Amino acid sequence: MKLLAIIIGLFLGAAFSQKKLDIDFIGTWTVKDVNIDQTNKMMKNPGMINMFKASMSRMAFTFKPDHRVTVTGGNMQQRNQDAEWTYDPAYKLLQIKGPATTDQYVLYLLVSKDAKGQVFFKMQNAPVTLKMKKQ
Repeated sequence: MKLLAIIIGLFLGAAFSQKKLDIDFIGTWTVKDVNIDQTNKMMKNPGMINMFKASMSRMAFTFKPDHRVTVTGGNMQQRNQDAEWTYDPAYKLLQIKGPATTDQYVLYLLVSKDAKGQVFFKMQNAPVTLKMKKQ
């Protein structure tokens, strides 16, 4: 029981001590670089890696103040016209969710910023990190 309390305390301390990101998502963000973790079992085929990189490098996210988002390029171009976005600053988690009227999908992106202010979107369900630039 004591060990559980220590683990929970460490988790909460780490979660609340992290600096919050100061990012204004509103506007269009384009992918400047695609980094794929090639140690992941999904990405062992060089042809698949090249195809994935080519597809992802054409993506752009346009975030609107009403929490609508349009994602163009990549593999999701046709079904993202009416998507919604939310951002949880405590977890630095950006969620893009399709409307209930279509086949539901969710894209989870962990958002980070390096010391130079460069923003990255790391896909939570794929071994991919996107280096982003706001237009």
